[in-house]
Amino acid sequence: MSMARILIESLKEQERESIPASLRRKLQALCANAEKDLDTIEKTVHVLFMSRDATEHLHINRELQAVYARVASTKGHPAAVPVVFTVVPNASAYTLWTTLTRAREHFSHIHFSGHGSDASGSTLLLAASPDHFDPHGQGSGEYRTDAPVNDRAFANAIAQYHNRLPANDAVKSVVLNACSTAEQGNALIKSGIPHVCVNDGQISDHVAVAFSSSFYEQIALGNTVTAAHERAVNWVMLNVNERA
Repeated sequence: MSMARILIESLKEQERESIPASLRRKLQALCANAEKDLDTIEKTVHVLFMSRDATEHLHINRELQAVYARVASTKGHPAAVPVVFTVVPNASAYTLWTTLTRAREHFSHIHFSGHGSDASGSTLLLAASPDHFDPHGQGSGEYRTDAPVNDRAFANAIAQYHNRLPANDAVKSVVLNACSTAEQGNALIKSGIPHVCVNDGQISDHVAVAFSSSFYEQIALGNTVTAAHERAVNWVMLNVNERA
């Protein structure tokens, strides 16, 4: 295997989103079929898929499996683009922060499946970080297993990540697949995220799975966020006997 081909394979493994023009030209000159491989690398869509089921009543694994299956079904379609998921189960404020501050990937889409912690939609319920101490717990204080994250804190974390990315690689959408997430959505929009998918009330598992699997299928087909959202909502209305 030539050194040029080894470098191309290394770029694939690193999941690089952009390749300097000078390097692209050199690789194209040295290696047959380099252009196709390099285009594939740069077209890859990265999704950060976080979840937290505080009640153990959600079917997050089923949702993720459905997403994988629908994305896989697009393989071979002329408009299909590669989609790579970085999965963070049992997400906490700490894992959210470390993922966003250390990520090599440029996440185009950030997804959360779990619970909103109150009807106002102002908090998401994440797992408690290892050092999360609640001074207002029972007794004089206790370590918690769950920790609500308010809308401004969550939006700030996403916005800081979004703002440090090149404009063409910045976050395109945030999907909050949880009940009562309207205020979280408002905070994200104010922080500069261009597209936010939220729920202004309760949402069933069936709707959550149907929406997310169809949404990412449409993203894998190269559609815009707006088109993917519209088609996912249409899929829910066709296949689930509930309001999308």
